[in-house]
Amino acid sequence: MSKITLLDNPISTTNSDTEVIMVLFATVWEQLMHLSPNHPNAAAEIRISFRHDVPRVLSGGNSTDGFDVHLAAKMRRWDQYLYQFNHEACHIFAQFLPNEGHCNQWFEESLCEAASIFFLRKVADLCREKRTLPHKRLVGNRYPAAFREYAEKMQNSPDRICDGPRLQRWFSEYERVLRLSPYVRCLNGTVANRLLQLLETEPSHWGAVAYLNSAPCASGKDSFSHYLEQWREASPEKHRPFIDQVRLLFM
Repeated sequence: MSKITLLDNPISTTNSDTEVIMVLFATVWEQLMHLSPNHPNAAAEIRISFRHDVPRVLSGGNSTDGFDVHLAAKMRRWDQYLYQFNHEACHIFAQFLPNEGHCNQWFEESLCEAASIFFLRKVADLCREKRTLPHKRLVGNRYPAAFREYAEKMQNSPDRICDGPRLQRWFSEYERVLRLSPYVRCLNGTVANRLLQLLETEPSHWGAVAYLNSAPCASGKDSFSHYLEQWREASPEKHRPFIDQVRLLFM
């Protein structure tokens, strides 16, 4: 299992606070690895630092050298720490391509936004089970409620709402913007909300995300359709119906 280490402490936290944060991060990573037991990054070290800019996983990381993750939440906002960590952990889980930005990066960003919300709720559920998380301060109603409240706030943000049963019309309008600017969070969040509907119905399909970047598109074949086809071909048969459902959302 990966070793998660803090290179520095967030502002205004006690040692006990730091212990809680570490339990939260480790719990999310264990949940992801449970979905992909043979993941190439399963034993990689994840080093966490706290900065004042934006959360990110730095390029250059790999399963041998480990990964450096910067988080940017402040004070004791554990809901925000966890939201940000979930996003960056999903990049590592998806075997992101360091220094190889590509025109379908927006989709990975959207999956990672979905992970932020999904695993906030998952940790809230584990807190309620009482026996699951190895820290007494995470047992009870306060933290599960806070995590769920933040997840609901982000998911229901008005700029993430897209009316209609599918994303087809929305995607035809915004695809060019997404391909040029993959980090527009309201657009990522709109896609994330639709992906959540599928992943909350069958959470095991998070395992498909581990194969997202294992077969990059060939030069000149960088359409979103090609991207999904490469992902489908790289994934085990059990996850292909999920990827087919994703395709139907857009096409």
